[in-house]
Amino acid sequence: MYKSLENATRWGSGAVKTCGCKLSDTVGRKRPPDTSQLFGLKPAVAWAKPNFTRGEGPVSFGLKHPRFQDCSGCNAQILTCPLEGPQSQCARQRTLITYFVVEFARDVESPTIVTNTTQETVVKAMELRIQLEPLAPMPTVCVVNAGLHDMAIPNITDSVYCENVVWYLRLLQRVCDHTVWVQTTAVFLKWPHVGVLHPQRTDRIKLWNLLVERAITLEFGRAVTIMDVFAASVRWPHEDNVHLNRHWYDALGTVFIRAA
Repeated sequence: MYKSLENATRWGSGAVKTCGCKLSDTVGRKRPPDTSQLFGLKPAVAWAKPNFTRGEGPVSFGLKHPRFQDCSGCNAQILTCPLEGPQSQCARQRTLITYFVVEFARDVESPTIVTNTTQETVVKAMELRIQLEPLAPMPTVCVVNAGLHDMAIPNITDSVYCENVVWYLRLLQRVCDHTVWVQTTAVFLKWPHVGVLHPQRTDRIKLWNLLVERAITLEFGRAVTIMDVFAASVRWPHEDNVHLNRHWYDALGTVFIRAA
């Protein structure tokens, strides 16, 4: 989904082209994400290590470097369009799309003075944004996934992962008019580097997708839509063990940009 906003500016809707929409992003691992700028919240004074028993990340770079994220190529992005523009359609098609980096179903990469986890930080930031909306709030659709990074958490159990996903989705209910859960994609089983064992396994991904699907159906009903992409991802070309090729992410992002 990271590339979906890039697609929006490259070919996007009439509002994107006509209304002077701008795309901004963070700087990745050069420095910790500025929670004040990105979320509107002051960072936590002290950073607490993740509790692996609770299935919390980070587990690698972010664990050794507090307030950094594990992912080296995941930058938060914000696409904003002005309320007024050269044509009246700008106001009617006012758009705000934000890509928050949420690597796990539960993690402590971006705590603030009022939140303990990244998931709580994202929801709080969205609440603040809705409160500051000068006009009637636009419907908010949240597109989320977590799973591949969670598999790297030491000794994480299937039940803990599923519980964390449900907890995350419950938080999102506070700010999302509708939520789309994108299934976790299959990994490339023939990608092992010599001497490297990847924690992600397609058979476990399939199980986690099934457990999450059952939990969503039981608790959230129509409030959460499940986007079934797992089967298509099994035979799709991969760039490495976990990432599919560029065409996959372009196509996936395009689906949501056109829907917006």
